[in-house]
Amino acid sequence: MPDYAPSYVRDMYVSSTNSPVLDRIVFTIDHIHRGGAGIYSTFDVVKYLVSHKIPVAVFMECTDPANFCRVDKAEASRIYALDPGLVSLGVHALPKGHSQEEQTKRLNLINNTIEEITGKKSVILSYHGANAGPEPGIVFENIKYARGVRSWSVAQRFNRLDTPVMPMTLSRAAFKYIKLRNKAGFTATLFVHSVELRSIFPQKHVFDTLVRQVIDKRLQPLHYFSAMESDYSSARCPLRYFTHGRLSQNLYTGYTDHSGDIYQVAELQLFLNHLGYDAGEVDGIYGRKTSMAVLMFQVDNDLVADGQVGTATRESINTFCG
Repeated sequence: MPDYAPSYVRDMYVSSTNSPVLDRIVFTIDHIHRGGAGIYSTFDVVKYLVSHKIPVAVFMECTDPANFCRVDKAEASRIYALDPGLVSLGVHALPKGHSQEEQTKRLNLINNTIEEITGKKSVILSYHGANAGPEPGIVFENIKYARGVRSWSVAQRFNRLDTPVMPMTLSRAAFKYIKLRNKAGFTATLFVHSVELRSIFPQKHVFDTLVRQVIDKRLQPLHYFSAMESDYSSARCPLRYFTHGRLSQNLYTGYTDHSGDIYQVAELQLFLNHLGYDAGEVDGIYGRKTSMAVLMFQVDNDLVADGQVGTATRESINTFCG
């Protein structure tokens, strides 16, 4: 197989004019594929990325556990050697439905393999399968950050063990996801299988477009681990997830967020929960619990306590972010 060849890029992602560092992205690859006729191997794709100084996290599934992951280990060693400063190795969990014992056994097997290659165990993990994510009662010891295949919705809690990934079926959907994540102060995470990077698949077009944006310095590529550290450890304004720092309209009981990029009630609920007022589930619906949380906020801030976000209450909330 020849070196990775990018496709013609048509739909360009337009970043903020003077702030490219705000438009952040992480590249991740699931599984280690050896490639074949007309199919790029994971090695080929990682080689292409690191040639452009782009960090990438590769998640090992371990296709031969009875043989102590020797097949994946050989390929992972080649991949990691391309650039240990840019390549990270992570653990790929078993599909949902496996027991704690089964998941722990596989976790330890893969992590021991990663330690042999890199000198240290991994703290990052990828869940397996469509709509994957944390399972009740299943714990992955010493894993600090994980990504699941979920869309980033208004109701999603920001769980460091459930980092969502962008849709890869359409360029516009992927770019909208990046804008929303970055606007909220979070990093957008791309994941792909190297075997999907064929000209007939939209994933290749999206992937190539994003790499082009990195090369053109319109997107800032980050290491997976450092991105998660930044996303979940840094202090952020408690009013910026969906509205970029301000509520733009008055809100009242019975109001429901409409579809679009700005979610006013959801922003309010996240803000109140962040400050310790119990507004309930972040669902974009201004119900009784949200109204009670607003009322408590009003009492604590010497505002008229009616449970509704009128002009005075909205201005008081907006002052939290300057």
